[in-house]
Amino acid sequence: MGLFLLCAPLAWAEDVGDIAVFEDVTGQIMPAAGFCANVAYPRGLCLPPAGQAFFRDHPDNYDVLVVATNKTLNPMFDPKAAAPLNADIKGIGLDTCPWRYQDLGSAGRLINAVALGWLAGMPENPDDLYRWPPIRGVEVIAHEIAHRWFAYLAVDHGDGQGSRDILRASYNDDSGTIGVHWSSWFNTDGSIEYGGILTDNGDGTFTNVVGPPRIFNRLDQYLMGILPPEEVGPLWYVRVGYSLHGGPDMMEDPVTVFSGERVDFGIEDIVRANGPRVPASSPCHLKVAFAIAYPPGLYPSQSDFDKLNRYRLALEEYWIQASDGRGSLDTRLDGCGEGTETCPGEPSPHCFQEPADCEDGERRCNGLTLVQLCRNSHWVTVQTCVESASCIDGECYTPDEDGDIGEDGDVSEDVELPVDGDTPGDDDAPNDGDKDMPADGDAPADGDYDSINGDLPDGDGGSSIIPPETDGSTGGCAQSGGASLAMLLLALALVLTRRRVHE
Repeated sequence: MGLFLLCAPLAWAEDVGDIAVFEDVTGQIMPAAGFCANVAYPRGLCLPPAGQAFFRDHPDNYDVLVVATNKTLNPMFDPKAAAPLNADIKGIGLDTCPWRYQDLGSAGRLINAVALGWLAGMPENPDDLYRWPPIRGVEVIAHEIAHRWFAYLAVDHGDGQGSRDILRASYNDDSGTIGVHWSSWFNTDGSIEYGGILTDNGDGTFTNVVGPPRIFNRLDQYLMGILPPEEVGPLWYVRVGYSLHGGPDMMEDPVTVFSGERVDFGIEDIVRANGPRVPASSPCHLKVAFAIAYPPGLYPSQSDFDKLNRYRLALEEYWIQASDGRGSLDTRLDGCGEGTETCPGEPSPHCFQEPADCEDGERRCNGLTLVQLCRNSHWVTVQTCVESASCIDGECYTPDEDGDIGEDGDVSEDVELPVDGDTPGDDDAPNDGDKDMPADGDAPADGDYDSINGDLPDGDGGSSIIPPETDGSTGGCAQSGGASLAMLLLALALVLTRRRVHE
């Protein structure tokens, strides 16, 4: 049966400047009916297949992926949405995630994905107001990215009443339905995750103002891991009537006066309910990729690229200002941005390499398992072949069930291998399975076989992107000898089979 390509592409991708572009070949990214697989509500742009299309041709060097489309979407099927992908931070109230980073094609770095949806539905100017809620266009993206950290908190005042969700928005107080935005009765100083911009009138009434600008307040920054808990400062909310829950996330009127009881509290009440933040801090600098998915035959216009670039650059500037300079973003696709003086970032490793002799879009194998793509005149690793698969001509293939390899995919043309795993014929090697290699079954002394550059560092795949501790080097850990030998046998079979066919 020959070789099997592990997965067919969901889309064909390219880059236009700092915007990734991919065609929705199969219709899975923007389904005609508006419903995504494994999602309980309509969604016009489906993040898992969009992520898979993106990471097929891009390295796993990004913390956030933002995807827009030029396809006209019904507003009912076009909610702006986030998909936090890892509940690895303790003490922020987020215990589970609907998807995992693997579902979007990431090898582990991606922490959030944002469905920006129909690009034409966003304001032309990123600083103009979105239709509802009344926040700026650039703040819509920042809001969705921020769902990585909030709003999921409970509060415990140590009064014997236990934890309560009164800081979070409640859309139906009778049933206790709790949202993932801050309550408008909670004075958030205009958090990007909504909540109130409150003034205490001193007479039992409070005035709330709706509108921009929206920021990362000091509690937000603590949850992001860029501000220590002792610097959060005093906090307060308004208890309205006998409600045990918060109010709506944003009041409808521009100015609202309401009555209630002020409740002051501090970060210790947050820690009592949720535990301390672990880890205590997180990197302040994030790498963010922007992409446009388009339906077949409707390639994005130059105005589409210009508009998304305006949002991309506006988001970088906004993030610095809204975080009081404690955070920064790099939205370049090459990942070579270095952040700011107050929040520096590490450029991607390939940024320091000399340009390679390759054409953009060209694919190759680096060793047996690493798939590399030429992007901006540099080889970047975009996929690692897993389990029994091997890289051939820049794609991951797996052998058929009889364990041998046939180039034409027809079992009748397969070169059958004896049970000892050696090549057939008069020149059959000893049953240790390594023809023309030392009798103990090992590859050449440096541990690489049939590599691209001919001599990789001892024991690793020689990736220019993945650091030594993750690029395949055992790093002092034991590795299965049987698994290593199996990979060598597979490589040997591939080489000899290809040689016999072409002879």
